Amino acid sequence: MNSSEFWVGSYASAEQKSIYRCTVDFGRGVLTCEESCSGISNPTYLLYNKNSGVLYAVEECMPEGSVCAFDIRKGAFEKKAALACGAAPCHLSLDDSERFLFAANYMSGDLAMFFLDAQGIPVRMTDKRQHLGKGIDPDRQDGPHVHFSAMKDGVLYVTDLGLDTISRFTIDADSKTLKSDGDDIHLPPGSGPRHLCFHPEKQGIMYVICELSAQIAVIKNDGDGCSIVQTISILPDGYTGRKHAAAMKLSENGRFLFASERANHSITAFKVLDNGTLEVWDIKNTGGSMPRDFALVDDYIIAANQESGDITVLQFDSKTGKISKTGMRYTIMNPVCIALI
Repeated sequence: MNSSEFWVGSYASAEQKSIYRCTVDFGRGVLTCEESCSGISNPTYLLYNKNSGVLYAVEECMPEGSVCAFDIRKGAFEKKAALACGAAPCHLSLDDSERFLFAANYMSGDLAMFFLDAQGIPVRMTDKRQHLGKGIDPDRQDGPHVHFSAMKDGVLYVTDLGLDTISRFTIDADSKTLKSDGDDIHLPPGSGPRHLCFHPEKQGIMYVICELSAQIAVIKNDGDGCSIVQTISILPDGYTGRKHAAAMKLSENGRFLFASERANHSITAFKVLDNGTLEVWDIKNTGGSMPRDFALVDDYIIAANQESGDITVLQFDSKTGKISKTGMRYTIMNPVCIALI
């Protein structure tokens, strides 16, 4: 692939530019952002629905955030919806049928469910699942902090950083609500599960990035239940500083997994072994500070560095396992999310 387009979400006020459309030309080594949008506060997570041409964005606000939908098929931002969802929403996902949109609300500790019309626009909230309890970390786990959701084979998995759990739900299509299967997955106390992903080919293998422990937990579902088969750090050996893990992505072929660490300003590359467990191949600074999110495009890594206020591009060599800097960089205020187009 010679080039790629993507959206960038950021921390910004409604009066400032907050969503950007960018293009990276890998062949020429040029990164540009030519289109932007204002009128939305703190769109810190974006989700692009290729089938409907709708771009979803959270407004990560307190005490009440919202979910917004933009029709971008005509090359402009046309806001179609803005629905209240909960305190500080931080993630969005769709169900397999693309009839429902889910918003993870970090500060209120709940998951909101929205019904979508035929054009993919959210029209109303049909369910909200409140989590209860707290974890062992008094600063970061003083209550539930729902952070992420993803659907696999009709089951919605929901991570809670505050409770060290992954809840599982199915959808009741008639009532447009969620039903708990009552079988939560429990992570080690104080680990803080943030995001998860499923291996596309290795049956029953799931990866969970834990923000507070800066580890990847490899979980296997053998049909009788889920068990952790490996925990592996995303930090260098001997690291003693703060731990602040962020995003995690699998390569399209499932051979490599990547994770970002904001405190170490780095991306870690893992090789996926035959049994689904991981082996560290390389750890490299992104060239920026506090990489919160990133995207994979072939053998390139596009990183959003929140603290240094820039987008940087790295390259990964699948033969040597090494990450290298390309020199491509673009300045954006507080970028925190990248959504490929």
